[in-house]
Amino acid sequence: MHPMPFSAFVLRLALGAHMIDYWRVNMSCTIFYKGTLKEDNSTGEVLNVISKHLQSMNAKLVQNNDAIVIHFLRGQSEPLVFDFIKNKVDGFCKWNGDDQAEFYGIFDMFIELKPLFKSLKVDDDEGLWNEYVIQRQPCKIKLRPLSASETKFLDRVKVNEINPPGEIEKYIMSQSGLNPISLDSTQESIMVREQMEANGVTSLAEWAQFMQSYNSKTKSERPFYHALLRIIAQDFVKIMQIDSIDDFKPQEIVDLTNELKFWGEVGYKEDIKWFDFHFCRMMLVLWISYTFEYKKMSRVKDLSGDVRGLQASKIAASGGIESIFLNRHSGGASNSKEAEMRKLAKKYYKTGNLGKVMVIDEPERTLEFFFSMMEYLGFNYVGME
Repeated sequence: MHPMPFSAFVLRLALGAHMIDYWRVNMSCTIFYKGTLKEDNSTGEVLNVISKHLQSMNAKLVQNNDAIVIHFLRGQSEPLVFDFIKNKVDGFCKWNGDDQAEFYGIFDMFIELKPLFKSLKVDDDEGLWNEYVIQRQPCKIKLRPLSASETKFLDRVKVNEINPPGEIEKYIMSQSGLNPISLDSTQESIMVREQMEANGVTSLAEWAQFMQSYNSKTKSERPFYHALLRIIAQDFVKIMQIDSIDDFKPQEIVDLTNELKFWGEVGYKEDIKWFDFHFCRMMLVLWISYTFEYKKMSRVKDLSGDVRGLQASKIAASGGIESIFLNRHSGGASNSKEAEMRKLAKKYYKTGNLGKVMVIDEPERTLEFFFSMMEYLGFNYVGME
């Protein structure tokens, strides 16, 4: 791996320090579960597994006929209920607490319960189950150096770091709802370093404490890979044929996004009334559709929705780019492919609130992560025609 320059280290430290104590505040996540017991298993066997796992949780178990109820004694969680009706369970638990071990202990319990069921589906509203299961397996994504064509992408990034964005590009980025700290942050890094030295900061613990205080004063700024957003915006201008700010027409963007059927034939549809909030995602949908090809077949926009693996890869790419590189989080992984992307990032970067993880570094290193992940999903950047 490449050595990390000071400016990148400061950004990493700033991000990490901002997330150090996220479990000290109350967090919440709803866990859903549905399944049918195998005929040769009994609720007694389920009870044995649950009882074993409760030994490491601050919880109380209550049994009422065939119903098994777990009351969590920390936080304001709703009880987790296994109410067996004809050997079936179908319920959810809204967990609220401040103990990371307890939360993931619930997942461990479900993993051990799975063999007792014909089928047991577990899910949650933050996408953390997908990540937790994938994290226990070897990483499928191999981090590799940039190819020749990807080096051209890097050259474009470096040009962007020298040249400021034009009026249209700047306007597009402002509509994304992201407040950038540019990777070209040398002056800010020097300022922060001087402040640290003036305060006698020497140890990592002191650095983390200092950066946490620093972030509290600049919390409106969210670090992310600004250079990638610039390229997305530049390509978006070409896709929508925007020659002036007056050509930025939200309804046309919504209509084209929906025409793509990016989320499937009966999938999610964008609505103009939510444009301000969803524009960043629509821009990503268009960028992936128009500037990437899938497995050397064709550009994503020209492929039908029934191409094997394409739907899951599109969802993973959209969510992964938005979260891992642009710091716009909507929870955990939307599917196992995005979970693989996040797993690779977690090998090298700190995680934050409910498993959030970001890649922020010098351009070449960041693009190694980006293109390695996109290659795993089957995507190859080909740019605009």
